[in-house]
Amino acid sequence: MVRMRRWRRLLEELPLLCGVFGVVCAIRLGLWVLPFRTMRNILAGIAPRTIRRARRLTPEHLAWAVAVTSRFIPAASCLTQALATDLLLKRHGYLGVLHIGVAKKGKGRLAAHAWLEYAGTIIIGGRGHMDYTPLPPASL
Repeated sequence: MVRMRRWRRLLEELPLLCGVFGVVCAIRLGLWVLPFRTMRNILAGIAPRTIRRARRLTPEHLAWAVAVTSRFIPAASCLTQALATDLLLKRHGYLGVLHIGVAKKGKGRLAAHAWLEYAGTIIIGGRGHMDYTPLPPASL
């Protein structure tokens, strides 16, 4: 019964998930071929055009859609997911805060992690973010 409800919900959300899938794919491809700063500038130019919807989606709902669709996109990293969620939030009239953190891993290697915060709550990429030192916003 629970499984049936889950499938029904996914079918109801199919139009949203298809649209989000396209956004996540485009950002993943962009990050493969463009420098991060260029990608951020492109996304900043796209974001101001807000979407008018009869049903306003919550930031948590948008983050859920990004998390679900990212499972089906190869190498949809935390950065891809955070950028996609940030773009979708802005397109729906919300303002998120993108964080990128770094940490030293074994043998002097650096690791990075990205997460997105909305209204003081991490809505995507929160797992393990405490292990990373956030970069100052000006360096993003």
